[in-house]
Amino acid sequence: MGRSLLLFNILLVFCSKSFGQDAFVTTVINPPITQSDWKPLGPDDFNQASFGSTDYTGIALAGDGTPYVVYRDVNNSNKATVRRFNGTAWEPVGAAGFSAGPAAYTDIALAGDGTPYVVYRDSGNS
Repeated sequence: MGRSLLLFNILLVFCSKSFGQDAFVTTVINPPITQSDWKPLGPDDFNQASFGSTDYTGIALAGDGTPYVVYRDVNNSNKATVRRFNGTAWEPVGAAGFSAGPAAYTDIALAGDGTPYVVYRDSGNS
């Protein structure tokens, strides 16, 4: 399931992309110049917001337009991970898999100063 975000008439689509059976990665897609010109945000298909299966994805844009994503990261024991696009590549924000246990229903918001705030259900503290 995908989500989209509209800011200053720029649409970013946030989706999961399959690279094989049950192997989905989180992808942020640039808006097209033409209808057939959708491109992943990143240098190539292998430098995306995630490098493995994800679930419960969320997206937010900083004041300068930097996209931040949060997701349940299967490669990190289903714990929450946050990444941002630095203009050329996706990079982690803090430690990958930072929640105490498996995360669900993740979402992200950014304060005016750019500080990310993440909410999620933490199965490690239920």
